[in-house]
Parts: sequence; structure tokens; C-alpha cells
Amino acid sequence: MLILILACAVCAVVSAQTMNIYVSARGDDENDGSESAPIKTLKEAVLMAVLLDIFDMDARIIVVGTLNVTSEGIEPGDDHLFHFMDTGDRQILITGKPGATGSERAVLSGRDSGAMTVYASNTNIRFENIEISGGEGDVIGLGIGIDTGANVTLGPGAVVRGNSGGGIYVGDAACIINGGEVRDNSNTGIIVGEKGVLTMRSGTIRDNRTSGNAGGVYVSSGGRFTMSGGTITGNRTSMAGGGVLVRSGGRFDQTGGTISSNTASQGSNPNIFREQGALGSNLTSGSGSTASSGSSGSSSGSSSSSSSGFDWDIPIYFGIYLQGLNLNTASLGFPLQLGVEFDFGSAVSLALLGEIAGGVGAPYLIEFNYGGMAEIYFMNKTIGLGFGIGAHNALLPWLTPLLPGSNGSSSSMSEEMLIGANYIRLAVIFRKDNKLSLYGQYYNSGPSNGSWGLGLSWMFD
Repeated sequence: MLILILACAVCAVVSAQTMNIYVSARGDDENDGSESAPIKTLKEAVLMAVLLDIFDMDARIIVVGTLNVTSEGIEPGDDHLFHFMDTGDRQILITGKPGATGSERAVLSGRDSGAMTVYASNTNIRFENIEISGGEGDVIGLGIGIDTGANVTLGPGAVVRGNSGGGIYVGDAACIINGGEVRDNSNTGIIVGEKGVLTMRSGTIRDNRTSGNAGGVYVSSGGRFTMSGGTITGNRTSMAGGGVLVRSGGRFDQTGGTISSNTASQGSNPNIFREQGALGSNLTSGSGSTASSGSSGSSSGSSSSSSSGFDWDIPIYFGIYLQGLNLNTASLGFPLQLGVEFDFGSAVSLALLGEIAGGVGAPYLIEFNYGGMAEIYFMNKTIGLGFGIGAHNALLPWLTPLLPGSNGSSSSMSEEMLIGANYIRLAVIFRKDNKLSLYGQYYNSGPSNGSWGLGLSWMFD
């Protein structure tokens, strides 16, 4: 191989600084990689490209036809079919023939491998005019897994489609969509991990689907997604974020492109869903895009936004609480909160919520509460303080309500059967995916009667 490379390098220096290496399932790894004598396996072509780097030369790997588990000589059961690892900083272009059709159309197929189609680590790869498809398995069946310092670009004609474990996963690495397409994948189009960076300049993310969150792009806490062009459309999810979902602590900045016509079963905006604490901003209506701001922490209700970073939504919270000492010695209840929340940029939000709750307690049997809460959040809107007022009522267990007409009487419950009190509540609240409140309540049941109680509530939206 070194002799072949030396000979080709001399020719290449005379003519150009880029060497073409052809790969075909009909080739042979003993060939020189010319169009008339292609190499058989992609791993051998990549090795040749790495060796060319010694001569300060670029390599263009041209795939002719389909490469798969059979042509690559990989045994079923491996996690990855096509490996790109430790190839250096110089970018390697892997492309098909532009406009190729039929048996010459370039495809990297993971079908029948039970594995991820492409895995990239510590490498710089650019794909053009090639399809990457057939990744199998809900966990490892990705089209492309990008990790550990890799940089992968999808250029014009590159398509990642039909992978059962998701289109692309970006771990501690970077991915650039610059004319490529990610479509028709199960389990989300692109997942950006907690150290991943996704940049979309042009191209399309479309018609991907999932039964979880995020049909098009899922941005994990700590992940980053920047969109300056391209289209995200036709993606769908059974939960929230048909187009893009941004977790708390994740960042999504949109300065161009279009996000529209995505479908989600939850959330007020099927195109973009931002959790509380998500960073960045997306385009508002009237700024050249159909994209609009999503709800920030609510799975229902409506929202509005402006380019200043102000946002609001209508959250609905359901949950469970435990409280004790007084007014009841111990009680278990189920609250419902509904209100409005105002976001002032990425750091502070204010929520005004009404609350009703019903439950059981000891020594009292049945209780019900109603009141209101004001909650203010700091630290990326994950830590907050709350103040609430309301009324608490408990029904004594040993007095049976008198039904109308009982024993010939038409009277209803007597007033002495209910223990009533007003309360003031102070809370410390921790919120990410759900909301956990630790609170103290002061009960005032009369001019001379007052007592303190403690409580813990867990709520989800």
C-alpha cells in the first residue's frame, strides 16, 4: 500500500493536492483505489487517507454503490459497522458520484448488522452525495454516532434516513448540517448530548418520529444547537417538542431558517418546546421565519414571546403533598394548580397560581384546601421562593354528615363538624422537570388560636 501511495502521491503533487480513492463492494483491498481498480472496504480506504496525510495531502473517498455488513466483512453483533477513529485533524471527504443512480448510488447501509451504521471518534469527516441508513436497534441503531472530539459535517446530497435508533447522536463532539438531510428516522432525528454541539446552516431535518420527546432535535441539558438556516418540518412526537425540544440547561439559538408544520401531542407549541431553564432564543413571528417561541415549562396552555426575551405561559400542575403537626397531625392530599407565569429573560420568572386540593388526614378524616401562590425563580429558573394564602378545612371522622331528611329532619351538616382555618405559606421550591416544594404554614383558626405546620409537595406539569 505504501508503494501505491508513494506513486500516487508523486502524480498528485504534479496535478493536484487531493487524491481520489474509489471504494466499491466489487473491488479488492489489494487494488490501487483508482476508478478502474477500486478498493473493497471503507476501512481500507480510510487507512489510505490517513497515510496520505503524511504527504500533506487531502483525500476524497468516492463510494460507488452500496457498502454493507457483507462487503465490509463485519460479523453481526458488533456495535458499529463503519468506524472512523483517530484519523487526525485533516478533514476526509466521503462522497458518492454526484447525480449517481441505480447500482452506482452511494449508500452506507447498516441493514442486517443489528448495529449503528457509522461511528466517529477523534476524526474530521465530511459526507456528501451519500445515504447513511439501516441502523438497527432501539439503543445502538443510530445512523451516525459522533463522540470524543469528532467533527462530522453533512454537506449537499448527504442523507441520514431510515435508522431505527435515531438519526444522529452528538456526544462530546460537533456536528454541522450544511446542505445535508436527516429524515424518516425513528427515535428522533438528532439528539444533542450534554457536551454536544450541533450547528445547522442549511439543509433539512424532516419527517422524523418518536414516541418520546422531540421528533426533530432533542437538546440535552448542557448541549448546544445553533440554527442560522435550513428547515425543520414534518417531524412528530407523542409527547412534547415536535420540531425542537430544549431541556433545562440546554441552549438553542435560532438566527435564521424555518421551523414549521411539526406535530406534538403535548405542549402549546408543537414546533419548539423549551423547559424552564432552557437557554437561548428563537425567532419571533415577523422576523423572516414561521418559527415561534414554545412554552417554557408547561405541557398545556398558551404562550407569547418577544425579541426582548420576555415570555409567558399558562402552566397546569398536578401533584401530591404530605403535611403535618397542625392543623392536622398528618395528612395526604392531591393539589391542582393553575395560573400564569412570566419569564423575564433566561434567569428570572414569576408565577401567580391558584390552588385547590383534597385529601385525607389523621385524626381528621377528610380535608380540602383552596388558595393562591406567588412564586419567583432564580438560578436559571430552577430555584425559587413562594408565598401563599388560603383556607384549610377538615371534617371530624366521628360525626356523620346529616343528610337532608335523615330521621325526619331536613337539616344538613352542622357547623361544628368542620374545623376551619386560614393559612399563610412560605416555601422553598426546586424545579427542573418537576417541582418540589418544602414549606411551612401558619394556621390561624381564631382570635386566640394559631399553630405551625410543615409540608412537602411534589408536582408535575
